[in-house]
Amino acid sequence: MPNRLLQRLAIMYGPPVSDDPAAWMVEAERLLTGYDPKVQEEAFDLICKSHRGRTYPPINEIVTGCADAASILYQPKPHESPRQDQAWTKESIAKADAMFRQSQLAHQACSEGWGQGLHEFLRVNRRWPKNSEIADIKNAAQFVERVASGVEELGKQAGQIVALANSILDRRETMAVRIYGERE
Repeated sequence: MPNRLLQRLAIMYGPPVSDDPAAWMVEAERLLTGYDPKVQEEAFDLICKSHRGRTYPPINEIVTGCADAASILYQPKPHESPRQDQAWTKESIAKADAMFRQSQLAHQACSEGWGQGLHEFLRVNRRWPKNSEIADIKNAAQFVERVASGVEELGKQAGQIVALANSILDRRETMAVRIYGERE
C-alpha cells in the first residue's frame, strides 16, 4: 500500500517532478519507513505550513518534516527533581544535614570551601552528586570567592553582587557550624 503521507502530498501539490515518479515514490517510501503514521500525520501539517511553492516538496523537506514532527510528538520528559519550595522544608534540610554529617566528602567540601554548594545540592536533589556535578559545585563556589574578593569583573552592579557573594560566604560558615558545631 502506498505511503499515506506521500499520497496526501500528491493531492495537495500534484505528483513529484521526476523522470521516474514511480521510482521516486519507492525511494521516498524507503526513507520514511521509520516514521509511524502519527508522526507522518503531524509531518503533513508541518510541511503544508512551511512548504513554499506549488509543486511536490523535495524529499529532504519531507524527511525533515517527519523528523521535526517526531521531535514534537515524542519530546523526552524533563528529569523530575523535587520542587524548589520542597527543598526548604524542615524534612529536606534535616535529611541533607544527616547525609552531610555522615560523609567524608562533606568534610572535604567544607575544608575546600564548597560545602554549602554540596549541602544545597543534597537538599534540592536528595541524592549525592555525580563527578561532573561536583565539578559544577566547586566551580560555582570558586566563582563566589572570586566575586567576593573583587577579582571578577562585574560592571555596574558590582557593589550589590559583591554584597551577595559575601552573604553567601557568611552562610557557608553558619551552615558548617550548624552541622558540625564550632569550627576550628
